[in-house]
Amino acid sequence: MSRLIWPRSNTTLSETPDPEAFDMLPAYTFHERLKYPNLVAILRETIQQNSLLTRQVIRAGLIQVPDPETDAAPSDELIVVCKVAHGRRQIARLKEEADIYNEDLRDLQGAIVPLVIGCYVGKTGEGWHVGVLILEDCGNRLEWNLPSYSQSLRKQAVLSLLAIHRKGVVHGDFKGRNIVAKKRDDGQIEIRIIDFDRSYKAVCPFQGDESELTESYAQPPERRDFPCDELYDACWDASIWFDRRIMLSTGHSWLVETLQHPEIAVDSIMLPPGMTREDAIREISRHIIALAGALERRQAIDADPCVPE
Repeated sequence: MSRLIWPRSNTTLSETPDPEAFDMLPAYTFHERLKYPNLVAILRETIQQNSLLTRQVIRAGLIQVPDPETDAAPSDELIVVCKVAHGRRQIARLKEEADIYNEDLRDLQGAIVPLVIGCYVGKTGEGWHVGVLILEDCGNRLEWNLPSYSQSLRKQAVLSLLAIHRKGVVHGDFKGRNIVAKKRDDGQIEIRIIDFDRSYKAVCPFQGDESELTESYAQPPERRDFPCDELYDACWDASIWFDRRIMLSTGHSWLVETLQHPEIAVDSIMLPPGMTREDAIREISRHIIALAGALERRQAIDADPCVPE
């Protein structure tokens, strides 16, 4: 059985932690390819924590330790990310997240979601309940919102979510803060989707082609016509689609590419009392100018996007 040797003080980062200040946490789950059963965690950096310190995300060094009876040397230090939970309620959520990673998303580990090294749950020497989910370090969270990044990154994020849906999992909190990214040796940016503590299992009703989610500047479908709310919101949040409709306050609308001239559009509808033909023409003209400006700004960002650090 694998065990995690975990520092008692989760807020103390040290290069040489006191060996007396560790707890032994038994494995809830662990990766079958671990070379040695026992792991030692050395805390390196606190990435995130809530005000009550019941949830933390910590970057740590992980060393695999052989049994004392052998003459084998410990492994080299591996940098990992640890999600730490304190208290039974938070630990229950952590174990549910570990189950989703290891059961439903197992085939996506290391490609779409991080590789799971193990989940360890136990009590500290003081009697506190603690759980630690150890994940592959896949880089840093996106610093800016999704529309600030390149089209390729945004499309990669949406297609990653689609792959998760096709495994029967709804993420439940698909935002830029739950995407991590790093640069590969070849200079390409790769991302992983993280944080499945709000996820649940469901069959995704979207059965369409990937191109429906990744066509740049495509006119978005109506929400009522799109079968999956999370994928629909993801395409909007990632600015994959671009709404090219001209909306008049009367409720009439036109796609800008089909609008030959404001006068022709106005003459094709019945205006309500109080709105003159000139008022309607001016309103449509303002919308055309605003839409052109929005498209220009979107294209400018795509030409010079933010790059994940």
